[in-house]
Amino acid sequence: MDSSFLASGCGVRARAVERLDISPFVAASPVGSCTFERRQSSETPSTSLPRERGCPKKDASPIPQKCILLIWLASHDALPTNECRFKRCLTPSSECVLCHDGDETVLHCLRDCRVAKELWNRVGFAAANPLFLVQDQHVWLRELLGDSDPLASAAIWWIWRVRYHFCLENTLMNHFVVASSITNMARDIQSCFGISNAGPSSSLRLVRWHPRNHGRLVLNVDGSVRDNPSRGGFGGCLRGDLGQWLGGFYGFRDDLNILYLELLAIFYGLSMVWDRGDRNVECQSDSLDAVTLVISRIY
Repeated sequence: MDSSFLASGCGVRARAVERLDISPFVAASPVGSCTFERRQSSETPSTSLPRERGCPKKDASPIPQKCILLIWLASHDALPTNECRFKRCLTPSSECVLCHDGDETVLHCLRDCRVAKELWNRVGFAAANPLFLVQDQHVWLRELLGDSDPLASAAIWWIWRVRYHFCLENTLMNHFVVASSITNMARDIQSCFGISNAGPSSSLRLVRWHPRNHGRLVLNVDGSVRDNPSRGGFGGCLRGDLGQWLGGFYGFRDDLNILYLELLAIFYGLSMVWDRGDRNVECQSDSLDAVTLVISRIY
């Protein structure tokens, strides 16, 4: 910039200001509040080595930074919902783009929308829970995240991502895939922050196959995933109505989610049975999502 511009009084020279650090959202503090810390400009630079990238601080909140930012925006009514955009004359209507039932407020997007309710139910948060009847979004967020539940923060992230994806791509993400992604994200958060499962410890239970003696063949299928990046496999076995072994199959696929592998197991298992010329068969799978997809014919 020309020095004559500053000398004329039309410009203002930059002056030194104090640094303001906004502490990240933590579950212990009320939702929507921020803490400001003032530091003097003469502060002695730290001589400690920089923290290794990817390693959380010892006192860090067990919530990913992207979820912290989303929750902070939601608590300040700063998410680009249709209600917010309508007030700024950026859209002709404040109606929800997914369910078309009421205004698209922050609370509607994250909880009260039909799509959001279905996803909350799929990951274990019952709609009849008194927490989901609270009408103040700040109270709801504070109570929901009061214990820093990884599943709750993952659900909020993915519920908003479903709406964001629909607005950009005009396609609705499959609810079964989204619910599986929420569970996987919560498991990753638990692994990264060393959080133990809050639920009761499960005891060892021995199981065995029981013949039904109803004249049908029985096909048992299953899929599994382990490690990161994921290594997956699937397989199954075919037995007669008296338990006699009739055949089996197995396969390996990497970088696929568990739902896809469960569906592959059903597909290859039924293909094996069809190639044998058998039609009277009962297929058994422990994946409710995979069975529901097959029965409802959602492709």
